[in-house]
Amino acid sequence: MKILIIVPSLRGGGAERVVSLLSQEWAKSNDVRIGLFNCNDRIYDYGGMLINLGERQDKYRFGKLGLLVGRILALKAVIGKQAPEKIFTFMESANIPTILASLICKCTDKLTISVHNNPSFFIMYQKIFILTIYRFANEIVAVSSGISRALKKHYFLPKTKVRCIHNPVDHSYIFKKMNEKSDFVVPINKKIFFLGVGSLEKQKGFDLLLKAYINLKERGTNSGMIILGEGSERKKLEKFIRDNDLSEDVYMPGYVENPFIFFSKAIGFVLSSRYEGMGNVIMEAMACGCPVISFNCQYGPEDIIKNEENGLLVKNGDIKALSLAMERIEGDGGLRKKLVREGEKTSRLFDVKNITKKWLVNC
Repeated sequence: MKILIIVPSLRGGGAERVVSLLSQEWAKSNDVRIGLFNCNDRIYDYGGMLINLGERQDKYRFGKLGLLVGRILALKAVIGKQAPEKIFTFMESANIPTILASLICKCTDKLTISVHNNPSFFIMYQKIFILTIYRFANEIVAVSSGISRALKKHYFLPKTKVRCIHNPVDHSYIFKKMNEKSDFVVPINKKIFFLGVGSLEKQKGFDLLLKAYINLKERGTNSGMIILGEGSERKKLEKFIRDNDLSEDVYMPGYVENPFIFFSKAIGFVLSSRYEGMGNVIMEAMACGCPVISFNCQYGPEDIIKNEENGLLVKNGDIKALSLAMERIEGDGGLRKKLVREGEKTSRLFDVKNITKKWLVNC
């Protein structure tokens, strides 16, 4: 089968990681092409061949409208040339122009679009497009049950077109990276640490995590905190760390190529997001044998975590509850062992070989 994947870039992020995993698996038995609007600074591996869709963009000088028109024209040309049997798109900046290009090419019957984040937090023009043109796609994949419900209830998308496919986890890759030789040393003055992973943006709630850590520290914790990722909130977070005398307890090394070593050595992983689409890092932490604590934010964590069984779910935004859950993980070895055991079982349900088949079930 000839498959065309459209995604803004492969620079990092949950949706981009999904493209990386799916494309490598699909390329084993299909002709896969990946169209990118930005081919620079690729982080993730991929399967198939890359197509640069960005050359035409600098010819349009009319803001976002011009950019959209440029992308539609680039996609129209690629679809016409490649004649794919199936088109998959990831993220709104790829979904919107691809739907419009597919309408022009009269090939919407080949198009599957996907929604990877909570649509309640999309900007207005994206919400308008969801309401008006998403229904023209042949299929709409939501990566969590919450997103699926929202698309049908609040955006009135046809129930027959929307289905939920959770994001995949590549266990073989994770185990390989987790067991790589490393000179890793905990770079803070504590021998054990909790871990946060994600872009340093308001959505990920690392300001809330640091406040929870302060509560934990006031109760005499033996753990430090490491936060992996990069983003626009770095300076604010660094200032908060300095202002609260946390410099010897909290370490933010930025983006790291192999986060799985950190997962494998952490006493617990904490997802402090204000909202999510799915929360891939929860499954990755579980695969690494790391106990998981998460805000029960919309959407995703409740699809993965059964509270007290394979992880701890706390009320969204409740800093005190988050710190108490961290304290439980630190102080209760039996609980940690249970969460690790059940978490590893859960992560297997999302293995890439199982998830990949679901995307092609209607092909």
